[in-house]
Amino acid sequence: MTVTRAQAADPKSKSGGQGSLPAVADRELREKLTPRQQKFVVLVADKGLKPVEAAVKAGFTGANVERQVRRLLATPHVTEALASEARRRLSVEAPRALHRMVDLSENARSQRVQFEATKDLLDRAGIGQTLGTASGSVRLTINLLAPTPDMAPSPQLIEGTVVGRGQEE
Repeated sequence: MTVTRAQAADPKSKSGGQGSLPAVADRELREKLTPRQQKFVVLVADKGLKPVEAAVKAGFTGANVERQVRRLLATPHVTEALASEARRRLSVEAPRALHRMVDLSENARSQRVQFEATKDLLDRAGIGQTLGTASGSVRLTINLLAPTPDMAPSPQLIEGTVVGRGQEE
């Protein structure tokens, strides 16, 4: 996307400035970032802009904005700030997303949507998940006695070895 300097500076422009942006929440990270880097992080993590668009709106200019973005994304404290802001954003949005899933499970018109929403809620709560699997071989011996009095009480021996997934040897 190409954004002119005038658009980036104009707060009323749809593709322009953001007016007052929130600061990077983590104070220690915020102190490591330049003002343009802070604005870049907020525009990407909080506003959802693509990195090149965020860089232009943050004040990075010139023909090599893409190269500047690659450098920004390779800078450890910038990527750490992006991850921190993304985690913060997710923690803020999680209750709203939970409410939406509950609403879908209770009120969706489609029973399939209700089922999937309910299943997802239960999965996220840890209910109904497989705890683990076992592998190896099992030797199985079953002694059957005649179950009724009219049959002679002679034991029968059935043996088999289970190998792998339900295969009998």
